[in-house]
Amino acid sequence: MVMAYHFCAHIAVENSKLGWLHELVFLRSGVDLFFVLSGFLIGGILLDQRSSTQFYGTFYGRRLARLAPVYYLTIIGYVIAEPQFAGTRFGQSELFINKLPLWYYWVHLQNIPMVMYGTFGSVWLAAAWSLAVEEQFYLVMPAIIRRIDVRRIPKGVFAVVAFAIVA
Repeated sequence: MVMAYHFCAHIAVENSKLGWLHELVFLRSGVDLFFVLSGFLIGGILLDQRSSTQFYGTFYGRRLARLAPVYYLTIIGYVIAEPQFAGTRFGQSELFINKLPLWYYWVHLQNIPMVMYGTFGSVWLAAAWSLAVEEQFYLVMPAIIRRIDVRRIPKGVFAVVAFAIVA
């Protein structure tokens, strides 16, 4: 749903008659559902493994094996394809315009310039912002889960949810 939302958004923008369909079908809920489900599942894994002697190695090894191959192949594909289509009509399509500096993508920080510049960047890499947020979550959450007293977790979760609603 995340990928479909980003790709269909550009089709709907180009064809205003389809804009209502995009909002009806996706309602931007795919991204929200992705984050909630991912946070729930990852949180459960972290809680189950919290006393493991291989806690960090196992967690980061699995995340790396699951996300890195496809993610970096997508960036490499962009790096290869973009110069091939430069100067053509296809090269001027939304797949390649509104570029953000590539180094942000390599280190999972592309969500920061996306906010700073008010753009998702090129469509080819637009959905990658959600992976950046997920990777940032992965950097912080294991340390919190490993160190926090289990009895304090429900209060912490409640505080985060309350803050998100207010924000």
